[in-house]
Amino acid sequence: MKKFELAFETCPMPLMLVAEDGEIMMTTADLDEMFEYDTGAMIGRPVEMLVPQKMRGAHPDLRKAFMRMPTKRAMGQGRDLYGLTRTGRLIPVELGLHPVRVEGVQYALVVALDISQRKAREEQTQAVIDASASAIVMVDETGNIVFVNRATCTLFGYEAAELLGRPVEWLVPDRLRRAHSVYRHSAQTTREAGPMGADRKVFARHRNGVEFPVGIVLTPVETSSGRMMMSTIIDLTERVAVEAEMAEKARELEALNVELSSFANSASHDLKAPLSSIAGLLQLCLDDIDEGDIAEVRRNLRQALEISFRSAQKVERVLSIARVGR
Repeated sequence: MKKFELAFETCPMPLMLVAEDGEIMMTTADLDEMFEYDTGAMIGRPVEMLVPQKMRGAHPDLRKAFMRMPTKRAMGQGRDLYGLTRTGRLIPVELGLHPVRVEGVQYALVVALDISQRKAREEQTQAVIDASASAIVMVDETGNIVFVNRATCTLFGYEAAELLGRPVEWLVPDRLRRAHSVYRHSAQTTREAGPMGADRKVFARHRNGVEFPVGIVLTPVETSSGRMMMSTIIDLTERVAVEAEMAEKARELEALNVELSSFANSASHDLKAPLSSIAGLLQLCLDDIDEGDIAEVRRNLRQALEISFRSAQKVERVLSIARVGR
């Protein structure tokens, strides 16, 4: 045990040596400081003193299981793990467990890392991403969801815990899931960000089974855990509805233009004949005036007036019909 004493005195890392029954045998100064104890104050006390109250009852069984099958392992990666300080403060930690035998006795060498700053950065990053109006989904190389933001939960109707670890096809309509897996494998080979389905319509599936159109931009991301694919998703339901409405309005306008063209042709034809007749009658009036035949002038003028009245009535009826149609 003497050889460990010197190592613990000079080690710049937060370490402790724990006996099989949970008794703390040694600690480094960094570990004492991390848990807010005076130097050596934890020696001889149970390691459960550093475990939060809600986990303290189960910890002895976990400790005994480790001592029965001692293997090097990390704790706290992928889940939240906390230590309890002397003042009752909880600090997020990652633990490394290393089995050690000293003079035939089994011990556990524990490396404890305070990850408070890392957790704070992660929370800040999460807050920034949650503030995004677009849904963001991160998928690993196997196609499983490893991260979602708040907008994703709102868009798809799930809680974050319900999506994490599931295949991304969970968010794809049943009829498209097989094809999507092929598209996903192809997308994972790309090195640049770009839209998904640029040449086709893309649909997603809400928790209630309703399908809706989406726009998706894929961005490959290199992480310490491997290559990830980040999907930025926008709900296009309103845009598609507006586009459909505009297309319907365009069809209506096209039909109206055809009708107006037909009306113009018909109106021009209907007005040209009586105007020609009136012009002819007026010419006859001029000729009759030159000859002094006033009676014929009066007869031609009456006929011209009758044609004018009938034409005016016809135009008024057409305008009335047009107003009703509009």
